[in-house]
Amino acid sequence: MMWISHIATAGLICALTVNAQQCLPYYQDCSFYSRCLETATPCGPSGYAIGLAEKICLRSLAAKSQFSPAGQKWAWNTILCLQETLVPIANGSMILSCDQIKTFGYNSHLECYVKSGFCSLPISDVILIYHIIDIDDEVLRQAVLVAKSCARLYYYNLLNATY
Repeated sequence: MMWISHIATAGLICALTVNAQQCLPYYQDCSFYSRCLETATPCGPSGYAIGLAEKICLRSLAAKSQFSPAGQKWAWNTILCLQETLVPIANGSMILSCDQIKTFGYNSHLECYVKSGFCSLPISDVILIYHIIDIDDEVLRQAVLVAKSCARLYYYNLLNATY
């Protein structure tokens, strides 16, 4: 019996050690991109981690006082959501090329934006977000998808409104 408990204990210690070594994002922090993602898969200053995600994260941090309280909450929840989506890549359980990381990262934007409450932000926050991000073809594609998701949400809320 003692031997079994040592095995169980060793397994627990091993599991705790593995979890302790994971590179994880911190709330209200942009370091995950350089500390974790770029370290795991170096893509350089024009890659997704440094060239896009960390840059936008740092701009959001710099603009935090310009956001409404709802906008601040949205920004931090969205940043954390985007970073959490990338944890499997940062920890090596998902191996992707630099181009694949960029595609994977962009594809997580829609869900993270909408789930974090983008559709209910005041227009002043939406305008601020527009000024924070770099507009390119992929960002425009994502903006259309977010707008469609918000339209669906508004429509659903109208249909289910009680008076």
